[in-house]
Amino acid sequence: MNPIRLVLFDDHPCITEAIEGCLSKYKNILILEKFNIVENFLNYINKNHVDVIITGILSRDEIGISMISQIRKYNKSAKIIIFSGVSSPYIIQTILEAGADAYVSKKQCVEKLYQKIIEVNSKENVVNYKYKTPVRLTIKEKNIIHLLKEGKSSKEISEITCTSVNTINNQKNHLIEKFKCANSNELIIKLIGLGYLEI
Repeated sequence: MNPIRLVLFDDHPCITEAIEGCLSKYKNILILEKFNIVENFLNYINKNHVDVIITGILSRDEIGISMISQIRKYNKSAKIIIFSGVSSPYIIQTILEAGADAYVSKKQCVEKLYQKIIEVNSKENVVNYKYKTPVRLTIKEKNIIHLLKEGKSSKEISEITCTSVNTINNQKNHLIEKFKCANSNELIIKLIGLGYLEI
């Protein structure tokens, strides 16, 4: 039987090296390449046969689940396993709906990752995901969420942006609605999890 052809991506080299080291004991897995730069990774999966891709969802170059759409654009047949520290059930569900075949927490042991590789590789290639286009934020919205993350009040944000407090509150409420959150704190947590903000 041919080994499972694997490609690893994470923008932190220590993560891809650690995964490679942990999986090297399994003789039915062949790690073709590991990447830390999105461009090189996408170029490789576009030109080479890959069975399974293991990737995080957050990187310096891609925002959240848009990484999955980029992978699907370049390689429709490879299975995608998201290997991440994200633990929000909402975000995990969004990842799976966006086209990932499986999610494995970085808190789980390597045996769990190995089992997921075997499991997803044995599945038929059926395109049944319902990709959700990542929500686009305007420049004003990005400024507001960054200021909210810093703990600024609506009054402080209005002074910084030279906008009325009422307008800031409306924009903040629109963002809360757009991301289906209960309040500003939940919004910030969700935006960090989805990759719109860094911790």
